[in-house]
Amino acid sequence: MLDNPFKSDIDYKEAAERRETDYQAWKLYARRLEKQLADVTRKLAVMTASDTGHRAQVRAISEMHPHSPLLAATDATFENGNPKPHIRLIFEKSFDNMLRIYGVPDPQSHRLN
Repeated sequence: MLDNPFKSDIDYKEAAERRETDYQAWKLYARRLEKQLADVTRKLAVMTASDTGHRAQVRAISEMHPHSPLLAATDATFENGNPKPHIRLIFEKSFDNMLRIYGVPDPQSHRLN
């Protein structure tokens, strides 16, 4: 037979209150995490929509102004050997700078190339 760890009903009541307090603290923490996740999810959706809009703008510029200097090839190349246009270099510089601001040490490794 197991010994009862509680010496009295008071010990049991205190343990139950601590457990309830811990439970309430965890519930509060979970609510905060859920709110934080919802905020991050919303921000990601806005950023994804913004990225989609910017891609549409670049496609429109490419179609309407195929001889724009922004679309001219540079000496830089993609991994497949194709030359990168000037507009891509502008993107890469901005992308890398933003990731550095967020503390990402090697932004280039996060770019699709």
